[in-house]
Amino acid sequence: MTKLNIEQLLAIRQGKRNVIEKNIESLIAAIEENDRDFFDLAMAKIETAMELVSSFDEKILSLTQVENIASEITETADYEMNVQRKIQRLKKELTQTATQPSSVPREHSS
Repeated sequence: MTKLNIEQLLAIRQGKRNVIEKNIESLIAAIEENDRDFFDLAMAKIETAMELVSSFDEKILSLTQVENIASEITETADYEMNVQRKIQRLKKELTQTATQPSSVPREHSS
């Protein structure tokens, strides 16, 4: 396998982060549609992408110039916290949506 330079790694990481953001949008759509299966699928995709991003973070950090290491660590931690906060809020919203009574009237059998 060809060794990637830091610019390539940064570009790949950004692409994976974009995929995560797109999947977060899918979580929002799943909540709006009250679709638990779609929500779980999007969550699985996010978890996989986060693992990939984490591996790229480590590779990037190992190639980062010493004077930029602290800012790279901080930026990475901020990104992870932001994603985790979004997911936590969306999980809470899904739970609240699932416990609310349906607004669609049910037909009664006579």
